[in-house]
Amino acid sequence: LKKIMNFAMPVIIFSVIFTFLISADLFFVKRILMENVQAGYYTAASMLSRVPFVILGALGGTLFPAISRSTAVRDVAQTENYITGSMRYLLIILIPIILLVSATAEGLISLFYSSAYLSASSPLSILIIGLGFFTIFSILVSIITASGKPKVSMLIALVLVPVSIAFNIILIPIYRLEGAALATTITSFFGMCLAAAYVLKRFKTLVDTKSLIKICAASILIYVIALQLPLPLVLLPLLYVILFALYIGILFLVNELNK
Repeated sequence: LKKIMNFAMPVIIFSVIFTFLISADLFFVKRILMENVQAGYYTAASMLSRVPFVILGALGGTLFPAISRSTAVRDVAQTENYITGSMRYLLIILIPIILLVSATAEGLISLFYSSAYLSASSPLSILIIGLGFFTIFSILVSIITASGKPKVSMLIALVLVPVSIAFNIILIPIYRLEGAALATTITSFFGMCLAAAYVLKRFKTLVDTKSLIKICAASILIYVIALQLPLPLVLLPLLYVILFALYIGILFLVNELNK
């Protein structure tokens, strides 16, 4: 029972802190700006920016038992394969989604909420990057926790609390909704870096550099194309399909993907 509790308590505390971190920006927008309309715009941006996190966050649950077993039996090679493989597939899906949403934020907001919510497009273009960092952060802390170090995940999350509070208090009065999105992005980037540094130090691996370069290059290409192709709202989903197909094709051409 003691062993279970020693593992469970840090996980519970981490979960509470993580919930705060991912919602703190909206709380501070309401508290500092005290404008329901602005809070409504930010809520719209926040809902759309969380879609990649909700979809790809399941990877952490899938990884957890695999990492737990491989570290328990001290299978270093298998653990390294799990980490590099999962990070590679995560980035293959996540990076183009982030850049496409950021490039087409106005159209996406209008498509889901109507043009009356266009004020939410600017924070969305920033916030989607922050939630991308949060997605990577959540996968990395899943790896850390699964390897038997839940207290490390908890401590990393605790460090982020004052960072989030400070940047929200500083940036929201100056940049308003964009300031809240920036605060979340900075906080999540810092957390991702801390978790990545721990994983890299402990397991001596994280992500293949060549793969990262190919993924980023292909994603940037479709991002630039998306910026240059303003389309009617009804064609926006078609644009996503075409650009993502182009992106997959590029990855095949550079041998990042195969059959």
